[in-house]
Amino acid sequence: SIGILKNAIDNSKEKIDGIFIVGEVSRQFIEGLNIFSQPIVFIDYYNPLYNYTFIHADNFYLSYTQTQYLIDHGHKQIGFVGNISYTSAIADRYYGYRKALYENKLDFNEDWHINQNIERLNDVSDILPETLPTAFVCHCDSAAHKLYAAINSRFLNIPNDVSIISFDNTSLCENILPTLTSAGSNKETIARKSFSAMLEVLTDRNRVLNI
Repeated sequence: SIGILKNAIDNSKEKIDGIFIVGEVSRQFIEGLNIFSQPIVFIDYYNPLYNYTFIHADNFYLSYTQTQYLIDHGHKQIGFVGNISYTSAIADRYYGYRKALYENKLDFNEDWHINQNIERLNDVSDILPETLPTAFVCHCDSAAHKLYAAINSRFLNIPNDVSIISFDNTSLCENILPTLTSAGSNKETIARKSFSAMLEVLTDRNRVLNI
């Protein structure tokens, strides 16, 4: 909350020159940030209604290109995994996926949208529809990992029976078999961009970046 953040800054033994905020937050939280004099940089989040610096991926375009990749490799029946009401990033990825289907004149099957964040589930044995698409777009690598387990429980092969593509490009991609194809910026790259952006807005307090 804003109160916890303010207490942490007020009680810090070091001078706080700038504030980084990672991930999606509520509009109420953003509007409460006007009590701080320090410049603020948001990481992995974007809201065009507010005049702050945002470092974020274009989730709509990423999902569009990921879905197009599957289509280019012959898939015509493609599902999506992710709760589109949970974050704007998931929603953007969903609508990028839908745009790619629409532009390629492919049908959207509601049964193939697993509208929940399965990475939070302990038991994924019953999440799959009775009839499966040939590929899924997952909203994140952790969800893809759980989808692997669900598909394996049906004694199906990845990618021969069902292909999976994902987002975030975390180390998890290399630690599952077969390795997971995923899109997203390297964490080190995001960290460098965020630090550089903070230096720029510290130099010019009136400057706002959207990267």
